[in-house]
Amino acid sequence: MRYAILVLIALACASPAAAQLSGDVKVLHRMALKILNQLQKSSFAQNRELCGVFYKRSDGHIYASRVVTGMEATCAPPREVAPGSEVIATFHTHGPHSPSYDAEVPSLQDLQGDIAGGTYGYVSTPGGRVWFIHPIRETAELLCDVGCVHADPRYDPRDTRQIARRYSVGKLAAR
Repeated sequence: MRYAILVLIALACASPAAAQLSGDVKVLHRMALKILNQLQKSSFAQNRELCGVFYKRSDGHIYASRVVTGMEATCAPPREVAPGSEVIATFHTHGPHSPSYDAEVPSLQDLQGDIAGGTYGYVSTPGGRVWFIHPIRETAELLCDVGCVHADPRYDPRDTRQIARRYSVGKLAAR
């Protein structure tokens, strides 16, 4: 079960942060693309998900946490951030390509975890896509398509079912 742990952590870190961040979303997008691009190759080589959080300090700046190495299909981001800081987003890779996983879209647990925690989320896929989870809209939206960040050389698009540009909880559950 992908990211069941994230739901619990997101609930523990729950905040109204997403509602207050509209101006910071572009900054988060840039940071997420940069970090996920850097993590992709290591995630493929280790056959593990890598994850972390973005947090906002009292000085108004956004920072990334340390990166945690998860398992093949799960990763629990760090809960500890600087004192006086607020977790505003999660990020994680989906590891290497495998025909056994529907890894080119966020999992239902990925979406539900960020919604429950009131945090934005970013998910990179083996094909190099990046998804943006919006907790207020309760959707996962394709931020950028194949090859946007490093793709696994073993990625085969023939193993991927048709992908929409946006998913709700219901649409992901039906997938």
